[in-house]
Amino acid sequence: MEHVEVSTQDELDRALARAHTVPVCRGNGLFEVAGEAAVEAGDAATVRARDHARVEAWGTAVVEAEGDVMVEAWGNAAVEARDRSIVQAWDGSTVRAHDQATVRAYDRATVRASDQARVQADDHAIVEAWRQTTVEARQRALVDAWGRATIHARGHATVRARGGATVEARDETTVEAWGSATVRASERVVVRICGDDPSVEGGVVIPAKRSSS
Repeated sequence: MEHVEVSTQDELDRALARAHTVPVCRGNGLFEVAGEAAVEAGDAATVRARDHARVEAWGTAVVEAEGDVMVEAWGNAAVEARDRSIVQAWDGSTVRAHDQATVRAYDRATVRASDQARVQADDHAIVEAWRQTTVEARQRALVDAWGRATIHARGHATVRARGGATVEARDETTVEAWGSATVRASERVVVRICGDDPSVEGGVVIPAKRSSS
């Protein structure tokens, strides 16, 4: 495949019309792709992608994805994922996931997930999850969860659960629980009660500190 740098929408459209060519969007322009298009984006380019398009982004590029778009993000790229989009994020990239989007986050990527989004977090990824999101947290991922989010944690992951969040934790994970959160933990999991009266089953429970009168 030949990679061709483009800096305008017209150049992008011409490149996409050529066989065996992958356009690389550069600069700080706005580009739109649809159908089965496959593009790359760097610098500070913004790509609006829909249908079944595929986008690879790095630098400080921004991707707005909807439909069944697939995105791979590195560096400090930012992705807004909607509908059934699928995102893989590495390095220090950030993802906002809505609707039924799916995100796989690695390294120190950051994900903010809502609606019915699904997130798989590995390495040192950071996730904020609310509404009806589902998160699988592994290795040393950090998850802040509230609303009706469901978290499955293992490895050395840390979960902070508030509101009506539900956490299923095993291995050597750590859970901090507030409010009406529900925690089901295996025997080596440390569960810290941080406030109110969460429901906790199993684990090594550390009660909340009581202030002296």
